[in-house]
Amino acid sequence: MATTRDPRLVETAALIAGVMAGALLLIAALLFYFHWLTTPSMRQSWTVTALVVLPTQVLVASGHDSAEPVSGARTQLMSSGVDLLATALVLALMVLGTRAVRNPRPLLLGTGLATALMFMHVLAHVETPLSSSAPASGVVAVAIVLGHLGIARLVLRDHSQLAWARHRLALTVISVGVAHAARSGAFDAQGCRLGRRRSARRGSRRVGRRHLPAAPRLLDHPAPALDRARGVIAGDRVQPARQP
Repeated sequence: MATTRDPRLVETAALIAGVMAGALLLIAALLFYFHWLTTPSMRQSWTVTALVVLPTQVLVASGHDSAEPVSGARTQLMSSGVDLLATALVLALMVLGTRAVRNPRPLLLGTGLATALMFMHVLAHVETPLSSSAPASGVVAVAIVLGHLGIARLVLRDHSQLAWARHRLALTVISVGVAHAARSGAFDAQGCRLGRRRSARRGSRRVGRRHLPAAPRLLDHPAPALDRARGVIAGDRVQPARQP
């Protein structure tokens, strides 16, 4: 009997991981902000903005999904689309930090962007006439993970921060990306397809064994049959086998 995973179990684990990672990132955002107040720098100001946007969106999405679970593939795809938009926004903020663009109010800018993403996430739970499919959710999940890997790479390249802080921050960002990908439902859809394929293969094997015709008697005694075949090819007369 084939076993299937409970999708609610995967979603619950993803929500817990998202809340934990979001709380850690929010604490890091406050620490980075206080450090920026004492020693201001252009790159760190954009890092503060990104660290305000990312954990706020994660905490709001995880809290809203736990209070009102996502129902329907279309709603789940729209929610994952907001996660992908937040990932692209945070990645753009980190890139702006490398361009030395001035950001005088990092906390205010991050709060405004996070509020806009919060309203978009709430609107994503409204049923829409858009169609969705499993390949689309898989593409969104892969894009989210790749985006968070890019954010983690930019964090690791910021040598103005301590090495242990950069490594822990990058690991937390990757955890957020994996949690978003798990919440998208792509892994559950892939698991269901693999389970159906395995069940179909097992069923076809059972049917094949059940309806396999009985082997002819010639296969029970292959040696005499081969000798007679060689004699026919060589032109010899082969005596037919006597019947008992």
